[in-house]
Amino acid sequence: MPSFDQTPDKPAPFGFKISWFAVKATDPAAVLDALEFKEAMPANWASGLAAAYWDGERRECWAFVSPPVSGWVLVVSSSLPYPTIETHYDIGKRFDVLFSRLMQRFDDVQFFGSHRGVGFVTWARALTLWQMSASRHRRRRN
Repeated sequence: MPSFDQTPDKPAPFGFKISWFAVKATDPAAVLDALEFKEAMPANWASGLAAAYWDGERRECWAFVSPPVSGWVLVVSSSLPYPTIETHYDIGKRFDVLFSRLMQRFDDVQFFGSHRGVGFVTWARALTLWQMSASRHRRRRN
């Protein structure tokens, strides 16, 4: 198991060779509960992101669930499934399960992924109907 530091720190950058959910929420515990992950350990940004990047040697796949940042909770991991029609390892089905769990509990859920070495990028978003209606209404008034 990786070493998790709980000393508070500041948000840290990430993005290459990793995927993440951005969930419009202020409670990381609610996001973690919706995902139904098996095990959770408190971690700060530095140790959480270090564990989220799979190094191939540990054989452990961890996700970092961030504290809220401007009203968003991030779930970061290099082992998250992603949206695809490919059937290899049921990646698309596993993504659909996680995305659906989050969509049922939160009004705005987004997914991003990138791996520049192989040219992989992905994005998905789910908004509740009332969110979409409010967004359209705001645009019409401008």
